[in-house]
Amino acid sequence: MTSAIVIGGVDPLTRAIAEKLRATRVGVVVEPLDIDIEALRTRTTDRPVSVVVVVSATVTTEGADGALDSVRDAASVGAAVGARRPAPDEPALIEAVAAMLGNRSGGSLVVVGPAGGLSRGLGPNASAAAGGALIGAVRHATATWAARGLAANLVVVGAVGAGTEAGRRRGPTESVGARAVTTTEGRSMPDHPRHPSLLGRRVEVDEVAEVVAFLGSQPAAFVNGAVIPVDGGASMGLL
Repeated sequence: MTSAIVIGGVDPLTRAIAEKLRATRVGVVVEPLDIDIEALRTRTTDRPVSVVVVVSATVTTEGADGALDSVRDAASVGAAVGARRPAPDEPALIEAVAAMLGNRSGGSLVVVGPAGGLSRGLGPNASAAAGGALIGAVRHATATWAARGLAANLVVVGAVGAGTEAGRRRGPTESVGARAVTTTEGRSMPDHPRHPSLLGRRVEVDEVAEVVAFLGSQPAAFVNGAVIPVDGGASMGLL
């Protein structure tokens, strides 16, 4: 069993991923997004490591009262946990993690990010640019360090629900920033390209965590350089 480092904010998605990994890993550590990049680059461990970086700035969560609360973006997450430094830019953080793993001959890196890079450029410019940067950073990490045994992959998600079975049983819900329309089959679908879901609902945090845990496991060792959407079919035809 490998150990794992989860780098993320104080949001339900990061928490769900850490909890899932704790069920199958030894020594899971959660670090803030404002982690010292240079110290991370030279970190050593005595066992194989999976590193998950959660930088999904566009994720939303649905609380018990049904209200939607926006999860803070990478910079404000650092402030929320009392950071003394601003959060690093995500590509630099990804490069540092890849260097750490590559220099110790192997490991897995899973980045969880927003779906903006798969939006055909029709969403907000900042979201599309940030999402595209994540895709480039993960693929660069793969090309640079694959020969040393690193497997690096990107999971992209859109709007995220509360992480409960009840959430999956609820009727179709409106995606963030989108207006729902009804198809001839009676299925509700958003007509905005940012976060559509063909399943008519948000993905739940535990569903994302399952995919992340698999990518960091030995059975997924040959999955490398992939961009994997967990979006209910929103990016169909874009990959």
